[in-house]
Amino acid sequence: MRDLRNTILETATKQLAGTLPYAWLFEVRIPSDPPQRIRLTSYMQPITRGTDSDGNPLVYLPYPIAIGDMTDQVHANLSDVTINVANVTREFMDEVDKYEGLAGEPIVIRFINTAGASDPNAEVRYDARVVRCHVTDSVATFSVSATNLAKSLFPKNRFMARDCIWRFGGTDCGYVIPDSPGETVGTGFSFCGRELEDCEERGADEAARGLLSQHPLRFGGCPGMKGGVP
Repeated sequence: MRDLRNTILETATKQLAGTLPYAWLFEVRIPSDPPQRIRLTSYMQPITRGTDSDGNPLVYLPYPIAIGDMTDQVHANLSDVTINVANVTREFMDEVDKYEGLAGEPIVIRFINTAGASDPNAEVRYDARVVRCHVTDSVATFSVSATNLAKSLFPKNRFMARDCIWRFGGTDCGYVIPDSPGETVGTGFSFCGRELEDCEERGADEAARGLLSQHPLRFGGCPGMKGGVP
């Protein structure tokens, strides 16, 4: 639990009547390439809080948002919370439609007093993920919940001896597919058979094209595994 002593929140909670309003801040990742983040607030005016890696201020834009009751479970997990976002513009909803309701994407929810918007310690923060989304003509309803590790499946991937589990050209694979592959070493490939021999061939292609040779080091299989139970 964050220590809120000596912050504006400690002072505000002791007042009989608040002099400045509170605000909800929402930050959700959009899985674009590269990933982006949308920052919205329930407050009537934009709120600047924090900076990015380049020192640019982070601005939360006002948007019609309502949030349901938030409670901590016995194990300090955030229970399911409903966030209703008014469908007043198409810009945000276009992103929601494009990326399948943002399911699985991380979301950060902050509760601040507007007098302490510049104080990074003066906040109540919840980290969660979007579980599901339902969109109507008037509102988009997001259900979010913190990850419960006790209910997660381990391992999350199925590992095989000879077959690579990575998507060819994806982040885990790392192979750079050229715009016009010639399907030969030196001209690039648009496909992969996902076996170790194919991975070695893609590594030779990387070297021939003057790229960083990452294969077969990033092969997604486990050649040392046995094929079955003895």
